[in-house]
Amino acid sequence: ERYPISYMGKHPLTMHQLKHFFNTCRIPHKECDELVSSFRTVSEDVQTPPTHVVVIRNGHLFTFDLYESKKLLTPPEILQKLDDIVKQSNQSPGLGLGALTALPRDEWAEIRDHLCEINEQNKINFQMIEQALLVYALDDDNPENITEVACIGMLKNPQSRWFDRSNVYIVTQNGLIVANDEHSAYEGIIPTQIGDHIQNHIDSLEKINSWPILSDPYNKIIVREILFIYDSRVFDAINRAIKLFYHSADNIEIKAINVTQCTKEDIKQYVRIHPDTFFQLCLQLAYFKLHEHKPAPTYETASTRRFYRGRTETARTCTPEVVAWCRAMTNSNNQIPEIEKRKLFLIAANRHQEVMTEASENQGCDRHLFGLSMIAYITGKPFELANDPSWIKSGGGGNFILSTSCSGFTITVGGTSPMCLNGYGVFYRLGSDAVTFVVTAYRSCSDTNAQALADSIESTLIDMKTSFMKSNL
Repeated sequence: ERYPISYMGKHPLTMHQLKHFFNTCRIPHKECDELVSSFRTVSEDVQTPPTHVVVIRNGHLFTFDLYESKKLLTPPEILQKLDDIVKQSNQSPGLGLGALTALPRDEWAEIRDHLCEINEQNKINFQMIEQALLVYALDDDNPENITEVACIGMLKNPQSRWFDRSNVYIVTQNGLIVANDEHSAYEGIIPTQIGDHIQNHIDSLEKINSWPILSDPYNKIIVREILFIYDSRVFDAINRAIKLFYHSADNIEIKAINVTQCTKEDIKQYVRIHPDTFFQLCLQLAYFKLHEHKPAPTYETASTRRFYRGRTETARTCTPEVVAWCRAMTNSNNQIPEIEKRKLFLIAANRHQEVMTEASENQGCDRHLFGLSMIAYITGKPFELANDPSWIKSGGGGNFILSTSCSGFTITVGGTSPMCLNGYGVFYRLGSDAVTFVVTAYRSCSDTNAQALADSIESTLIDMKTSFMKSNL
């Protein structure tokens, strides 16, 4: 409740989603899952929610409480617990029960129920994991670049994950952190903002050299391993889950790029439009050049958090205006004057900002139509728009070729798989040090190539910024 309210311009934003960052888990059930959170603010409930954490390493699950006698453990005390976990888990690989959360949901629900029937302790163990304040995974990888970090977050080590948790912090052996988040709990901007808040706090402590010292080397908090009672059915399900996970993961290509030659400040100084608009236009041009001058129906996340418990709306950013600019920029005869290209660029930029504003003000169409489709599903009626060719071609029904989202002016960037098999995921941050973006594509599609699109985006960002720097228009 002391965390400052976020704003979009002058508009305060709902902070409800932050409550699902802690003590929150998606519980599998047949047909429909359940999102359960035991987190409460002080004003909601004077009784403190669970304060234990779960740490997963080498397939083992451990837990310890972060508080002793209502006092938060100091960093050296926590480090001592983590050291105990590393020593215990090094002895042999664990069961890797977390891999079960990668199963198809109905199958996972059945196995979870089966485990609860085997032994009452298993039910207690599930509650321990699902109600924990936070969940961490300690991995043995030593990534050398942000592409490798992104791969660890999305495509590796299912035995040491719990994909149902709203957030799992994965810490690599060389001290880098990536998170795996469950999207139904909140939007990607929430862990991004919290990550920035944590990093800024760490930086401030290091500047004044004020890390708390070890207050009690003999504190009574102990590390306990969470041990499940299981049978051959569970063991076989874990192996099946691991195979299914890697079958999907091996089909995803990821490329992350840090463009230091183009920053938020560069865009503001030389281009003089919103940096997000600049990136979106460059993305459209990059795709247009790579894919035979074809436009791509595009989804950009627009936040509706200025409304009560608001989430998002789709900004459909592949507009006729941006297509006209892309055609001018790729005109093979090179007969279009630079001043005309600049005019088309500004028209496209203005239209993008209008689309984003409309979506942020709940004036989009996609969430409304999604609601109608859910009503149709629940009542057993057909959603006739679902089979309309223009709806599908425009991106409706999960057919957006470019699925994009901006994490803002942050130090953190996110990423996820493409929305459709012949599409891309493009996720980016607009920093003072660089523009960083993550591109994903499916290897099974011969029409897409994450590396090629990433290279095209990078060169387009630099070329467009340079053209504005040198221009006298």
